[in-house]
Amino acid sequence: MMFERKLQNYFKPLYIGFLILLIILFVGISFIPVSIDYENYINATRSWLVNKTRLYDDQSNSFYYMPWSLVITAPLSFLPDRWGQATLNFLSFLGITLSLRLISKKVPWWGTLFVFANLFTFNLLFSAQWDGLVLGAISLGWWSIEEKKPLGAGIALTIMSTKPTNVFLVILVIVVYLLIKWDKVLLIRTAIIPFIAGISSFVISGAGWPLRYLQFLSVNPPPNKYNLTLWHQANSFLAIGVILALIIVMVAWIAAKNYQAHFLGNGEALIFSLLINLLISNYVLSYHYIYTIPALGWLSKKRWIFALSVFGLMVSYVLGLANLIVALPYFVFPLSIFVFCLAVLLGNPKKNN
Repeated sequence: MMFERKLQNYFKPLYIGFLILLIILFVGISFIPVSIDYENYINATRSWLVNKTRLYDDQSNSFYYMPWSLVITAPLSFLPDRWGQATLNFLSFLGITLSLRLISKKVPWWGTLFVFANLFTFNLLFSAQWDGLVLGAISLGWWSIEEKKPLGAGIALTIMSTKPTNVFLVILVIVVYLLIKWDKVLLIRTAIIPFIAGISSFVISGAGWPLRYLQFLSVNPPPNKYNLTLWHQANSFLAIGVILALIIVMVAWIAAKNYQAHFLGNGEALIFSLLINLLISNYVLSYHYIYTIPALGWLSKKRWIFALSVFGLMVSYVLGLANLIVALPYFVFPLSIFVFCLAVLLGNPKKNN
């Protein structure tokens, strides 16, 4: 009887409507043209599957990810590119939604709209990168920490490390938090999946893959034309950029120290780590701004005027007004979110508990 009631609940109109909406979303995403990025890493994966490459060589151009990334790309490679890309984008969409649910928490509907009706969310989907999946893994990792689920935390860290460039600070925050809060048994259980990934990388890509990877990066660095970092866009003000980065790290550290009681527990640590990572990273493309989403969601429930200002800045980029009125480089976007979030956190810390 209880099973029948549960079954009936799943077939309520609300659940059926939600399922239909997900199907429509998946089909809609499938019409996005297959991106060059997707073709590059999927073709490299297919070459690896037939032993034509060990990765990081002439047969795997543009594969800049860790060897255990094949856990993501190998299953997709068996699908036609259109459906493989649609599957990845659908998972990215779910990862973004998960971040709003688990990190930002209780985001108003219009804040959710700001997240999905966003230039950088569309850029992610049309680039077919899995940063949305990484964002979902960060959310899973934080939930696993709160619920003391070491297996979930280990899986999350492994997925996050597939593309660590713009999340290395988050990985560091999570690892440090685990080292401080968890006992040895939980730490060992957490480390099992990352350890297996690390060991398997030498089976996947050969014993010398770390050195080969560094050589590959030096000979074939990622294209710098669309790099949106502070360092690249404010090249003539490098000294100012260095000082700015140091100030950002320092202020965030002070905030973490003074407001530790709620800073870690409510997800602000992840939010600020993601923002700082984008500001100090040496390689950021437009779809990497997806990592500002938890901050934008958090900001929308704390100070709607700040969230609206950020969304207006994004619209100005879409319409070209940012360059028409005043030259506003793209790194101003994550920087403005950082400043607004810090203002909220420092302005009234008790209210953010």
